[in-house]
Amino acid sequence: MFGGTGTSSGVRRAPSLVSLVCLAAGLSCARRPPDRLLVVAYPAGLHSTDVNDPAHEEFSTAILANVYETLIDVAPDLSLKPGLAESWYSPDDLTWVFRLRRGVLLHDGRTLTSGDVVASFERTRSNAFLRGELAAVAEVKARGDLEVVFSTRVPFQALPQHLTYLFVTGTPSADGPAPGTGPYRIGSWQPNGVTVLEAFAGHRDGPPPIARVRYETVPSAQERARLLRKGEVHLVSDVLPAEMEGPTPPDVRFVALPGLRALFLAMDCAHERSPYVSPGGNPFRDRRVREAVALAVDRDALVTGPLHGYAEPIDQLAAPGEIGFDASLPPARVDLEEARRLIAEAAPRGFDVQLDYMTGKYLAAEAVVEALAAQLGQIGIRAHPRAHSPAELFQHVERQDTALYLLGWRNDSRSVQETYASLLHSPRDDLGGTNGGGFSSPELDALLDAAPGQLDVESRTATLKRATQIVDAERPIVPLYRQKSLYAFVSDLAFEPHGYAPIRAALLRWR
Repeated sequence: MFGGTGTSSGVRRAPSLVSLVCLAAGLSCARRPPDRLLVVAYPAGLHSTDVNDPAHEEFSTAILANVYETLIDVAPDLSLKPGLAESWYSPDDLTWVFRLRRGVLLHDGRTLTSGDVVASFERTRSNAFLRGELAAVAEVKARGDLEVVFSTRVPFQALPQHLTYLFVTGTPSADGPAPGTGPYRIGSWQPNGVTVLEAFAGHRDGPPPIARVRYETVPSAQERARLLRKGEVHLVSDVLPAEMEGPTPPDVRFVALPGLRALFLAMDCAHERSPYVSPGGNPFRDRRVREAVALAVDRDALVTGPLHGYAEPIDQLAAPGEIGFDASLPPARVDLEEARRLIAEAAPRGFDVQLDYMTGKYLAAEAVVEALAAQLGQIGIRAHPRAHSPAELFQHVERQDTALYLLGWRNDSRSVQETYASLLHSPRDDLGGTNGGGFSSPELDALLDAAPGQLDVESRTATLKRATQIVDAERPIVPLYRQKSLYAFVSDLAFEPHGYAPIRAALLRWR
């Protein structure tokens, strides 16, 4: 979710923060007409067309970002810019007012009103993973046709940033997707299969340069690379250069950019017994076991090994420069002797555990979990990787039905408040929606409840640094690395990727 961290001396750096690399030999450079179909291969597709489906992950959200828009948008430098709202202001500490653009059309031909926006946010409160973005909001009201007024329980300066995550829709229909306002609308789709987007001529900026875009779900990075080499797709994401094997066309480019996605291990801190641990019980409730996991994981080896240098090791979910990052904490270290001592005290015979992860979701995920299993095996934790689709793993996380899992997290808010509130706050009302390990700390909860209302940055920074110290001491999660955003595409596609933003098809064109 944030910018890159420093690379430790043991890790080979990626070729560059922004690297355009010609990979090899043969596709025609013939000019393509602007109405030619663009084919994009993603690791995952749409689980549904409901924007509030908790099974949505980064790639399905990236597809929907072409169809639905937000009140506030994010620029490539992570600054805020107008979206559906042309302006916004806060008349007092507990009120925000957003003024909509005039004449924005929904895909069904109606004009978007403030009432549509209010109804859309009320539907968002049903999403366990998204409702936390509105946790501090007491009420949302329409004022006239063009103003939306948020009343908050506490001063909430970060509300505009939170609204960058929440799509606005018209009223859902029984037989199709809810109408959006984006430059494309959904022409056809299959669950986790092919989604075809068609240009919306009524968009305020006019129809996009490419009239039709087909998103294909291809979980295997090697298969995505093969399809690109053969010219069957034009743009792919999350493909390592090592996966571009065989004869490669000369007009295929590879781009590596700093990314926001941080990967971490999370553990079940709540249940007395877990069906995914053998022998019975739940050793992760013991902080010594969680500390042993942190000491056994070799982040540098993960980065230089399965990730081929296209990531940076981290020891905090907060990034340098983000509110909540604590530079005074000691860096992560590998200490197998100490880890074995802790396991000998807490679980003398060691134990077997299922290590849950998503297929096709993260760079080299299968190789990463195999490497993690080998590292944990050195201290007597026998981890057995268990693959899930994104939707399946999100369901396990939401139900707290997992003992040990690998998950990624994006946050572009420049504050770790949102990260901790979702991942580590005790599950309550609109908070802790992705706390799959059931971790609970009254002190951490109190800090996370207080931070949004602290108007001066110095106090909020001190509060969130203390939160980071608690997370570091208790080890409910073990941060691993922040992976880079990788793209490969044909060079006659005009594409300027940004590692912090989803691909906007409306910004693409054929040269």
